[in-house]
Amino acid sequence: MEEVDITYAKDGLPKPEEIDGQLAARMLQLNQPIFKSDFKRELAINRGQIIRAVSGNESFEITSQAVAEEQGYVGDVIKIKNSESQKTLSGQIVERGVVKVQ
Repeated sequence: MEEVDITYAKDGLPKPEEIDGQLAARMLQLNQPIFKSDFKRELAINRGQIIRAVSGNESFEITSQAVAEEQGYVGDVIKIKNSESQKTLSGQIVERGVVKVQ
């Protein structure tokens, strides 16, 4: 790390935990400060993707296959369609390709 004057910067500096799991939005130059706008979130689920739908609690878990009706990031609530019953449900994305049904 190196100390740099950012008095006239138009963006804030990210904390290390804010960078975790993100992608660079553009090429990062050597010896230049890294700002929050230099990063973007990575999509966890794309529309039409086959995903794993999970339901349950600490003592049991039920999983099934579903198709994502919307795209989203980890933490987003999206609509999914159960592959077997063709019913539309909503669930929260917990990790890449996995939705917890509510």
